[in-house]
Amino acid sequence: MDEVNEPREDIEDGTWTLLMKKISDEEILSALATLLKSKSCGLDAISNELLQLVITPGSKILEILRISMNITVAHQVYPTKITEGIMIMLPKISNWNEELHKLRPITLLNTLHKLFEKIMKDRM
Repeated sequence: MDEVNEPREDIEDGTWTLLMKKISDEEILSALATLLKSKSCGLDAISNELLQLVITPGSKILEILRISMNITVAHQVYPTKITEGIMIMLPKISNWNEELHKLRPITLLNTLHKLFEKIMKDRM
C-alpha cells in the first residue's frame, strides 16, 4: 500500500486547499494542450499525441480520467507504478565515437504521470 501524505506544516492552508480541490475537465484539457507532441512516451507507451486525440471535451475517457485523478486527490494516494520511468542515454553530439562521457541521460516518464503533475504544478 502506498503511503498517505499529510499536509506539511510549512505549507499555508490555502495552498493545500487549492491542491486538494477536485480536478475539472477544463484543467485536464488545458494541461493536455500544453504537452508537446514530439516528446517520447514512457513505459506506458502512450504518446502525448494519442492522448490529445482521444481525450476531447465530453468524451468518456475524459470522464474516466477525471474520476481517477480525483480519487487520487481525495485519498491522497498516488499509484507508484505510474511514476516509473525508463532512463536512456543520448549522445550530446552526433559524432560521439562511442565515448560514454559524450552521452547524457534522460528519463522517459509516463504520459499520464506528466499530465497529472502538470495539473498539480499549475495549481501552485
